[in-house]
Amino acid sequence: MTDTTTASSQTHRLFGQLTFDMVNRRLCCNETCLYLEPRQYQLLICLLASNGQPVTRDQLIAQAWQGRIVSDGAINRAVSMLRKTMAKLDPNGQYIETLPKLGYRLQPAVQEIATPPGGNKPILTTKPRPKLRFATPVALCAVLTILVLFWLIPSQPAVPVSVVGMAAPHTSFDGAEVDISVDISGSSLLYHRQASNGNNQVWLNTLTNKQHIALTPASENSAFASLSPNGQQAVYARYNQQQCELVLLDITTLVLKHLTACTLASTLKIQWHPDGNRIYYRQRTDNTKPYKIFQLNVRTGATRQLTLPANSYSGLGDLALAVSAEGVLAVGRYLAPNSSLLLFLNAETGELVQQQQLDIAIRELAWHNAQLLLSDSKRLYYYHQQQLLDAYQSADLIQSLAVSANAIFFSSLEQRSDIWRQDASGQLTPVINSSRLDIMPRIANDGRQLAFLTTREGEHQLWLKDASGTERLLAELPGTPSFARLSWSADDSQILLAKDDALYAVSLPEGKVSLLLSAEKQVAVVNWANNDQGVIYSSNRSGDWQLWLYDLLSGTEQQLTQQGGYSGQLWQGQLYFTRYHQDGLWRKSLTDNDEQLVLAQFDKINWLNWQLDDGVVHYYQPNEGIYRYHLASHQQELLLAEMPGFVRHFSIWQQDIYFVKQPPIQGDIYRLSLRQN
Repeated sequence: MTDTTTASSQTHRLFGQLTFDMVNRRLCCNETCLYLEPRQYQLLICLLASNGQPVTRDQLIAQAWQGRIVSDGAINRAVSMLRKTMAKLDPNGQYIETLPKLGYRLQPAVQEIATPPGGNKPILTTKPRPKLRFATPVALCAVLTILVLFWLIPSQPAVPVSVVGMAAPHTSFDGAEVDISVDISGSSLLYHRQASNGNNQVWLNTLTNKQHIALTPASENSAFASLSPNGQQAVYARYNQQQCELVLLDITTLVLKHLTACTLASTLKIQWHPDGNRIYYRQRTDNTKPYKIFQLNVRTGATRQLTLPANSYSGLGDLALAVSAEGVLAVGRYLAPNSSLLLFLNAETGELVQQQQLDIAIRELAWHNAQLLLSDSKRLYYYHQQQLLDAYQSADLIQSLAVSANAIFFSSLEQRSDIWRQDASGQLTPVINSSRLDIMPRIANDGRQLAFLTTREGEHQLWLKDASGTERLLAELPGTPSFARLSWSADDSQILLAKDDALYAVSLPEGKVSLLLSAEKQVAVVNWANNDQGVIYSSNRSGDWQLWLYDLLSGTEQQLTQQGGYSGQLWQGQLYFTRYHQDGLWRKSLTDNDEQLVLAQFDKINWLNWQLDDGVVHYYQPNEGIYRYHLASHQQELLLAEMPGFVRHFSIWQQDIYFVKQPPIQGDIYRLSLRQN
């Protein structure tokens, strides 16, 4: 999707102290730039186009909201967010004027300019850039070793290459083309497509003649392939009868060689060393363990683990990786939804050379010669002199990234899901559907209101559908917009919201957000307790996940579990809970530590959505669907069979099941041209 905002070749607007980059959706002041979210971007386009004349609310609705029905409060909040963005860049400036009964007007005069002053600008982060921390032993010999390794990293790299123009579609098949890689010459591109039977196939695209050839049969489920630097081999994961193995494929002869077993719980990511003899891949043992990076010699089959997060680490692990020709392994380690640790390691030994915390979620890494490129969900950056410089903004999620000598290829996915309801008769009805993500349905206790998260205005927001069917923005999520966990109070007057390790309460109907517990408590999963006078939450601040009871009246806390707890609910004075590392539903009293296993066939993946209502447990069983279990009679019944596109977000009220379903995923491969500066 390309924005056609103006026919003019001048792509930048200067007003006051601010410069607006219309192509890359950046607002800049001096040496600092901020990206504009889609709604802010559309608002600013409307104000700029008015040429100093008033812009009415009807005009804003028609252009920025595409004619959808929106409340005055939604417009006010959107304008307020744009004002706050401008104030961050120019605190003394007055840019948007409110005209009572008329609308809004952009006050400064607007000038068209051909190029931005200063070129690439660093992204403004929420906190100062931390100092680099080097792994330097005391011994002089080790210090010298690290210094030698440090010179392998371009601490003062050449001026980054530049992206030229907009992304051009490279593929347009039905479905999605994902997990891309290219050879070093840029003549072949490898990717995955899903066959009609649901299996993934490995495809080779010869860029010189534009041919697309399937390398694996549709009868075989193949995934996470990576093309060797010379384009003659590929490594991929092959799945057969609940087993996973990494295999080496000779592309010319199609001969396969077994390399090693892999775990079914892993979404693998594989990168080749430029010498073509070794691969690096991420893997985890199960869903409760972090990803780690491994090295495998494709000639000998020798495997070794290169990264090992600290015992106190409880995140997703090492998610992104890339190997440079100089032997530097770049790794992106998850810290929080919007925070990552960028590690540089010796690719041979795994020894740490340097690291830096960044205020983005690193999803992909790639080297272009000595220049590192990285991406979060939709943005592509250069990493230059320990700063992030913006390179490109995609309209959709960047799923994978590959770089050749003169181009960047990336696969993008359209993110969309809807909320459905199954009633007592089994009839399915769409309840919430937009062109974006609608997730995390939470039906109120009276069944009259449905809270949910949505990205229909660009980033995650908390919305509400009331008894009349009206959908409205209830609250902007605190901090950087991202996924959050929700829980209704018994009287439906508040919604608990756990996000970024902190706990908040959102009051209804005004949507006021109040902080209950700060991020130092490391809050994860939350549920109301004791008639809304307390909150049960999980935290790993003690070194492992345990459940705590927080009394809202006294402000005191009580640790409820000693042997592990992740999601807990109270019923008849008993705590029913799950564990982070172990399947099963457990029960204990609040006065002793005697724990009993209630339901063994209760997957630990249920932590987010399971419900306990008057002695009835609703939960999800992988590959089967949503079940009901009666604690008294021990009877169990399947309520909703898993279907294609089913997402494990659900909420149940009486006989109605609200759940999330994705349409068939669509996505294409795009090409960005590069120019060496």
